[in-house]
Amino acid sequence: PLGPAIVTADEIPDPADDEVLVRIVGVGICHTDIASKDGVLAVPFRGAGEKANVPVLIDIDGPSLLAGPQPATLPVEIYAYALDEGGAVHDFFTQTVGLDLARTGAAVRQSGLEFFGHLDLLPGDYSLRVLVRNGANGVSGLKVTALHVPAFGQGEAILLPPLVPATPGHGLVVREEPRGDEGAPAANPFLLRDQPFMPAARPALAPAEAVRLVLVAYNLGAGPWKGEATVIAADHREIPGGPLAISGFLKGAGGAPDRAVATLRLPAGLPAGDYELRITLAPPAARSSALRFRVHPAQAGGGAAR
Repeated sequence: PLGPAIVTADEIPDPADDEVLVRIVGVGICHTDIASKDGVLAVPFRGAGEKANVPVLIDIDGPSLLAGPQPATLPVEIYAYALDEGGAVHDFFTQTVGLDLARTGAAVRQSGLEFFGHLDLLPGDYSLRVLVRNGANGVSGLKVTALHVPAFGQGEAILLPPLVPATPGHGLVVREEPRGDEGAPAANPFLLRDQPFMPAARPALAPAEAVRLVLVAYNLGAGPWKGEATVIAADHREIPGGPLAISGFLKGAGGAPDRAVATLRLPAGLPAGDYELRITLAPPAARSSALRFRVHPAQAGGGAAR
């Protein structure tokens, strides 16, 4: 430890001929101690108009959020902004969640906090920036991720990122409050056989274990769908994941997407680390999409998915 910061006033001499004097008008200290578990999931769905409905799921690590002394009611500040390549903000949401730690502290510490918000965005590419801040001590964490919103109205074949249903009770879930005149929050678009579910923002999976995925697509045709999986390691090495067993196909109606359930068995012997699981569906409308997952040290080489 270096001890507390100390502010002092010093005499500043006039600059020499080969020097410049810079006046500092502001400084900031970056607090990045709240881990988001790398857990920000944003999935665009077709909206009622030109804009897509983009649910945003933020997975907040409980132990880092609650580290140190905390008040009885902890204000958790959540900010999410979607910026285009020029830095313009196209949509955002902010909310402060008051956690009654006497009632929820144990659950949050064990399983974390899940915040479920949404953005309304036109087709395009965005930088999604999510900041979570402990309002009591100022400690915060920032996650930046790329987001592509397709043009749903043009009839192109679209395969959304594959979704892994989270284990029930995996965390305390808080929904976004209505904004302005919006009224009640939009219905949960994550459906498994017409039943809503919560996907894992960044699932922890075990090698050699069976994994169930929910596939969501637009304009891929009536099926049957066929596809295969590939695991991509952090060094970009590709590991064949084998064919997908796809079942439970449900045709969407009224602009809703088509859905199906897929299962696969991850390759055995994956060491601990971060990976990408790429799903490729076969022609006539061949499309690929991917999700990021991790293998914990305790799961490396085997164990159960969670």
